[in-house]
Amino acid sequence: MGRQVFGRTVRRLALLAGAFSVAVTLGLAASSAEAANSGIVTAQSGRFVLRGAPFHFVGTNAYFMLDAAADGSTAHTVQTMAMAKRLGFTVLRTWAFLDGTGAGVALQPAAGVYNEAAFRKLDYILDQADRSGVRLLLSLVNYWGDYGGMPQYVRWCAPGASVDAFYSNARCRQLYKSYVKHLLTRVNTVNHRVYRDDPTVFAWELANEPRSGDRSGRTIRRWVAEMAAYVRALDRRHMITTGEEGFDITAAGYSSMAAYNNQGWLFNGSSGVAFTANTADPNISFGSIHLYPEYWSLGVTGGSTWITDHIRVARRLGKPLVVGEFGFSNNPAPVFDTWIKAFERNNGAGALVWQIICQACQNYGGFSTIYPPTTAVSYVLGSAAARANRKSLSPLPTTEATQDAPTDD
Repeated sequence: MGRQVFGRTVRRLALLAGAFSVAVTLGLAASSAEAANSGIVTAQSGRFVLRGAPFHFVGTNAYFMLDAAADGSTAHTVQTMAMAKRLGFTVLRTWAFLDGTGAGVALQPAAGVYNEAAFRKLDYILDQADRSGVRLLLSLVNYWGDYGGMPQYVRWCAPGASVDAFYSNARCRQLYKSYVKHLLTRVNTVNHRVYRDDPTVFAWELANEPRSGDRSGRTIRRWVAEMAAYVRALDRRHMITTGEEGFDITAAGYSSMAAYNNQGWLFNGSSGVAFTANTADPNISFGSIHLYPEYWSLGVTGGSTWITDHIRVARRLGKPLVVGEFGFSNNPAPVFDTWIKAFERNNGAGALVWQIICQACQNYGGFSTIYPPTTAVSYVLGSAAARANRKSLSPLPTTEATQDAPTDD
């Protein structure tokens, strides 16, 4: 949800206010159990599979962990992992990018320059997730300017150009590839795992909410094809997804526009994204959508239709569907329950709320619920996570069960 801008000055002040919490939680971090994750989740026959059993999840976005860790706070990570364990969340989504000097203690402070100190913070986060039995959906760049993102890449490689240069400019594309290679081939300094071999990585997300001015969708479609193939060449086992919101260039395969409050822009290419074509790419493992009907002039029912339609489109392509973000500002618990029930009825594979956050994390709010204490929102999400985890216990039929396939294509 890159549209929200949170001032780093505010975050830093809040980090100081949480100093006592850091001291308390450091002991928890030091006494964490040994590595808990084994086996890499794959996509097979339209579902996620782990060690011969289906894998389902409901969890949350926790985009801020790297930013907080780079600013010196371990509490944001430790408390988030403790929250995940208490609520039964087995997958979290977070940023694996911090680009440019405006991003504070950045992973990539200048074009092609990598900050080892910041990368060690990401090492720590991956290790803590591993010890907690949590897997991370890692996003590799932001379409929006928060934490640098594509606008920062364009300032480096094509000054004065539009953000679309990120997708089309040869230098921009190579700069992104170089960063991806550095990340995927990195050896974690805490647990000595190579990132591309680490089962704690649930999947690589090419970008957060990519958009373009090209209404045909071809600009992003070409970029997805190139970058998904590049990631696949580096990593033959982990899944890859686009990180898009679900917009399309055609209404074919979707419900009537009346079901979407006549919001035809969702399917007319105005965002430059072609969900169906992108998801069909042979190196894309599962479909990705986001859901913010308050921004899109949709009602709650329209949100359910959005979920149901995209699950159906992804299923026709033989792929699972993950609702990578969903949020609602006003009395969200019954809304979330409605959407999750639609997700479950239609056999969605994974859903990640934006967001339920730990006590130390409240300086990263916005469409957020703090946990603890238990609230209606945490009850709805925890109950949904429990149902997803129960579905993950049943073995697949013997004709489908396989041990971690070397690729997911």
